[in-house]
Amino acid sequence: MLIERTEYWALLGADAEVLAVRRRANAVRLALGLEAGTIRLRVGESGPDVSWECSFRDVEAHAHDAKVRDDSPKFAAVRESMGALGSRFE
Repeated sequence: MLIERTEYWALLGADAEVLAVRRRANAVRLALGLEAGTIRLRVGESGPDVSWECSFRDVEAHAHDAKVRDDSPKFAAVRESMGALGSRFE
């Protein structure tokens, strides 16, 4: 099993927008036939504002998922939106 995890640190005051964009990313994933994954919010004072993770049965399944995302103009638009809202992404 392989787990992909992304973490988003929002620009000051943009945490609700980061969450909205991550939810939109999940909707695009579902429309592309991919699993939505799990969104988590920060609890406490430190760490990312929003995180997302999804598990894959093997490296090939993860590579397929990444290719579908990379080939999608709608997912590219979500990435661009997120890039404008974050101060850090890992």
